Amino acid sequence: METSTVVPKSEVLDLVEIDDNEEFNCRGVINPTSVVDLVKDVQNRGLLQPVVVRPFKAGDNNPRNKKYQLVAGFRRFMAHRVMARTKIEARITECTQAEAAFANVSENVHRSDLNVMQEAQAVKKFLDLGYNELEIVDKLTMSRGWVQIRKMALSLPVEIQNEIAAGMIRQNEIRALFSITDKNEQLATAKKIKEAREKGRPLKEKEFKPNQKPANKVKEHRNRAQIFWMLEHVMDSIGRSTASRALAWAAGEISNEEFFGDLRHACETKGESYQEPPAYGT
Repeated sequence: METSTVVPKSEVLDLVEIDDNEEFNCRGVINPTSVVDLVKDVQNRGLLQPVVVRPFKAGDNNPRNKKYQLVAGFRRFMAHRVMARTKIEARITECTQAEAAFANVSENVHRSDLNVMQEAQAVKKFLDLGYNELEIVDKLTMSRGWVQIRKMALSLPVEIQNEIAAGMIRQNEIRALFSITDKNEQLATAKKIKEAREKGRPLKEKEFKPNQKPANKVKEHRNRAQIFWMLEHVMDSIGRSTASRALAWAAGEISNEEFFGDLRHACETKGESYQEPPAYGT
């Protein structure tokens, strides 16, 4: 997706003209108490960097009937609200809502103060826009494993997501919890992990990881977490290949049609013909 090449101009806008919908912002809800230091900074030095907005267009999702959509600078915008200011300096950029979502995610995802669930919500923005995992890796310039962990977090029960956001559950533990198929067992294991961390003695992975086997030589059916682990290893070792796409297909990340297309391309590269297999059971 190409972003807008129009150079934004800066203007002073009325806050009431700008839609700061928290659902659009990948950081989620901005608590007024979290911008106290920023408020002091703006009062002392002024707004060093304008917020970024885009004009709403006909056909856009604009339930609040505002003139502009806030794209970047949600904390700066909240700081102005806390100070009871009615105007704010803003750069106006012409872009689509999809491009605006990309800009919002890009501004936030590389910030060190985001927790894992906020980063996961950033990944979700891309998924909602129709990007696949490899495209997200490319857009965010993050590793495949980084994206996979956050996709796994999104699939976990909300109770566990809350503990992830609070820092009680770490990334290796997310992968282990994702590999548990029973929700009650997931919740019980998450509780065990949290209680151990609160006591200052985090569990070793072997203490909470289900069905742990010694195993390079073990033959078994693989769960999605194991497939993702191997997929990450293949990608890191040899990059994108037919093997990595086969693992992505096995994990349910790509469709039959996409995988058949990859196989057709691989065969054509070798000067060979390709025939799709019959449907299952035929």
